[in-house]
Amino acid sequence: MNIKIEKIDFSYKRNQIFNDFSTNLQFNKDCIVLMGHNGAGKTTLLNLICGILKPLHGTITVDRELDMAYLPFDNNIYANLTVLGNITFWYQIYNNKQLDLKNEFFNYLIDALKLRKLLHTKSISLSSGEEKKLAFLIILLSNAKLIILDEPFNGIDPISILEITNLINTLRKKGTNFLISSHQLDILEKVATQYIIMKDYQILEMGNMNRVDTVSLYDKYEKIYKDDYYDEYI
Repeated sequence: MNIKIEKIDFSYKRNQIFNDFSTNLQFNKDCIVLMGHNGAGKTTLLNLICGILKPLHGTITVDRELDMAYLPFDNNIYANLTVLGNITFWYQIYNNKQLDLKNEFFNYLIDALKLRKLLHTKSISLSSGEEKKLAFLIILLSNAKLIILDEPFNGIDPISILEITNLINTLRKKGTNFLISSHQLDILEKVATQYIIMKDYQILEMGNMNRVDTVSLYDKYEKIYKDDYYDEYI
């Protein structure tokens, strides 16, 4: 299963951003992590892949069997609904049917993310970590084969991060694919099977995470961005 991006151009406010950009993302029980400084093009690329933005030229082709669900940085959580109210609302949107509260996958997720005790709590009362976990649970209930996450670990506590990363690894091994954009390299190393490093709306390096290549994501990232770090601290 793959996403093929061929020679796309994209401009924002008359500024050329992507120019003749091409790449091929292949998924087979994979978690591809997307890295780069602010302004490197990560979120724009995700929005183009999901069809939220349209390229001026070029094509983005997604295999038919690779249905996608996208969780942007700003969660679509309704503050005045309860946790369960948000879940049931979005489940019906994604699946065009009502949620059966005895659904095995639903019950597995609420226990894995420690949300059962919060089901009848108003979402406005949730911590940032609890809200992130709720949004993550909702997107997983879409049952999409590719889950796309933009900065899913920002502003949440270490326990919530551990619960989310454990779930990503478990579901990936069962066949769910992930495409994740984040700055937090230490977390990405725990879930990545492939990596992409972007700079100035270009891919400068991409590859597989495996035992043969023992170079950390930090080292790979620093090699590309070392001049930026140097300029920042002199």
